[in-house]
Amino acid sequence: MKRGVLFILVAMLAGVTAFFVMKRQQEPEADHLASGHGIPGLLWLRSELKLSEDQFAKVRALHDAYQPKCEQMCERIAASHQRVEGISAKVKELTPELSAALKEHADVHLDCQRAMLGHLFETAAAMEPVQARRYLDLVLPYATDFAHSEGGCPLCRANAQSSSDGSK
Repeated sequence: MKRGVLFILVAMLAGVTAFFVMKRQQEPEADHLASGHGIPGLLWLRSELKLSEDQFAKVRALHDAYQPKCEQMCERIAASHQRVEGISAKVKELTPELSAALKEHADVHLDCQRAMLGHLFETAAAMEPVQARRYLDLVLPYATDFAHSEGGCPLCRANAQSSSDGSK
């Protein structure tokens, strides 16, 4: 009898645990964690910087508002990169067309970096000075080296993969 009761209690505990784990994974915040594009997830950021609920709400709103712009910039970078690769594969020397494509590619990177840095500084402004400094220390190295673009940005990788699959 005792083994049967113990078995039922363990089964109930496992069921309750599974319910809460699944519920937590389906919360909107989990989506932000998964879509961080390499930048520390928002839930981790809230914990790391000890953001208040009000601060976290502001950071999350800024993140949500910036996400479409970020995706647009990733698309522009991928298209520009593909253009440079396409032109350079067809020529045997630096042509005016390739030079123009390289300039456009550099301009797109500059636009992206300006937009991203503006977003990061705007996000930092929603925090206390010590939190803001820690946040910027964490994200600025990432934002200034473009490791996230070209091969690092999930959207850029997906675009590059789909274009290479279509050309085979």
